[in-house]
Amino acid sequence: MNKPNGFLLSASAALITHPAFAEDQTFDTVVVTASGYQQESIDAPASVSVISREDIEKSAFRNIGEILQSVPGLTLTGSATGKNISVRGMPSDYTLILVDGRPQASRESQPSGSAGFDQEWLPPLANIERIEVIRGPMSTLYGSEAMGGVINIITRKHGAAWRANLRLEAIVPQAGESGPGTKSTLTFSGPVIENRLSLQLSASYYHHQEDEISRGSPEKDIDSYLGRISYTPTENHQFDLDFSQVTQVRETTLGQSAAGSARSNTRTNNNKQSIALTHQGHYDSVNETTYLQYEKTTNKGRDIRIKNTVLNTSWVIPTDAHITTVGGNLTTARLTDNTTNALSDLNHISDNRYALFAEDEWFLSDTLSLVTGLRGDKSDQFDEHFSPRIYGIWSAAENWTLKGGVSTGYRAPELRQMTPEWAQESGGGRNTYYVYGNADLTPETSVTSEISAIYHPDNLQVTVTAFDNQFKDKITRASCPETLCSEADSYYYVNIDKAQTRGAEVSARYTFSDALSASLSYSYTRSEQKSGENSGQPLSQIPLHLAVLSTRWSVSDNTQLWTRYAYHGKESEATGLSSNRETQAPSYQLFDIGVGHHFGEAVSVSVGVNNLFNQTFTFSEYGFVDSGREFWAALDLTF
Repeated sequence: MNKPNGFLLSASAALITHPAFAEDQTFDTVVVTASGYQQESIDAPASVSVISREDIEKSAFRNIGEILQSVPGLTLTGSATGKNISVRGMPSDYTLILVDGRPQASRESQPSGSAGFDQEWLPPLANIERIEVIRGPMSTLYGSEAMGGVINIITRKHGAAWRANLRLEAIVPQAGESGPGTKSTLTFSGPVIENRLSLQLSASYYHHQEDEISRGSPEKDIDSYLGRISYTPTENHQFDLDFSQVTQVRETTLGQSAAGSARSNTRTNNNKQSIALTHQGHYDSVNETTYLQYEKTTNKGRDIRIKNTVLNTSWVIPTDAHITTVGGNLTTARLTDNTTNALSDLNHISDNRYALFAEDEWFLSDTLSLVTGLRGDKSDQFDEHFSPRIYGIWSAAENWTLKGGVSTGYRAPELRQMTPEWAQESGGGRNTYYVYGNADLTPETSVTSEISAIYHPDNLQVTVTAFDNQFKDKITRASCPETLCSEADSYYYVNIDKAQTRGAEVSARYTFSDALSASLSYSYTRSEQKSGENSGQPLSQIPLHLAVLSTRWSVSDNTQLWTRYAYHGKESEATGLSSNRETQAPSYQLFDIGVGHHFGEAVSVSVGVNNLFNQTFTFSEYGFVDSGREFWAALDLTF
């Protein structure tokens, strides 16, 4: 077991942006998300997976969701319209997404479901340095929504000299009814004042032509503009100003991607703006990270806006046998919705949430450490809630590590759900009914137990994990008594349902030589609703078995070949929930292959084939539509 040294601690929480650090260090096994400071992933108090920059560059990934399919325990749910990320069988709403450690919160702008919007707000793949995935609750450090897990996207840092990169990508389906897609990303960065002030700017445009398939992918246009100004007045202080604007436009047309039951064409226009100021301070051995972030997400077609402001501070304090993290958080949410309240003229809801948290890693010996943590949250809408966790890490023998513990998670009710003066019409216009908010709602909670064994000799790492998650106080709909609801046959939100998810995960990576490596991930996941009208049915409609096998072969110094095989087992039966698909998808297999070549340092080309054997997906058989064989190409120019 390696206690983090002073260098790692001084770079805690956000992968420090000092040029030398960004250029000269590699972090294939180092994570920051599990504890708020850097440590080896083997020693992290959580189930952690890391996707490196090399993993991203060498495969034909179109978006972050496709990248995450190789992580055990993660599943993409949804259709070609948009896919969401499920962790360990929990619905996608229970996964917290971070960018450089800051939460991304726009789901309240989509009252009918996110349909993949969360992924498409995120930075383009060309801007991402690495992705860290925590499977299991992390509410002790990160609060609400970190109930199923955390995905932390760490962006690329500036270098010591000015550099620009232009990346052009294209995907062309073999089937003429599936639409092609193109993406272009331009990034440049460098020092304005050496060792003091630097600038990084990025612009990206993605276009997907509409499928000519009922329930296929709509036409999509995504414009993304990102920037960062970094100022280092002294070697112990750094300020980063991050700003972004992303616009998503989707269109469906009758006779093309619109569902057969659709009555008209649709067009959605969504915009997200954010700005964040981060300070990193190093005071002898104590390290601090504080950020202030403001986000505004606008659903223009439905006249909905959600504004979130977050102030968060975290302090890492190492002593002889301890590393202690303490901090606080203030989050304000302001929702304006001029279309969905069918009960009253109320169109504005707000909430303030306050939190204090502390976590301590106690190094009991050279081979054993114990992590304990506690977070207290208070909201204007509900009473205090506490989220403890305890986790142990034991270097049992040479090349063997055992770790495990118990973590708690919680998820606060959505703003509309907590508001009794709010009722949303549902039923699709046929069997119309109303769903009322409830001021007595409390947060949903979970308790997860897990244990992992890691075998890590030279050139090999194998991790086997078993987990059990008890999910309580799930918010669901129930028939509303006439004393509370003015409309007959109405529903309201209540805390009644219980559920359980459990399973096993295996990941392995083996380096045969400097030129050849392979990795494997496998997950077995079961979920069951333990109460309510859907008792006995799964919580999420996901495959029981998932496996991904990837290989990478450096044919020469400048040429690399990669392959990826994925097996998706038969889906679980219908859940009975509103997000459920009636069709139970059968098992299927996918195989991708690609090759990349560098023409010196300035030019590289990659080509590949996704779904090589042309597995087809029809709505009648699978309950969703997806692409068959696709040809992919990318050109990178660095100057």
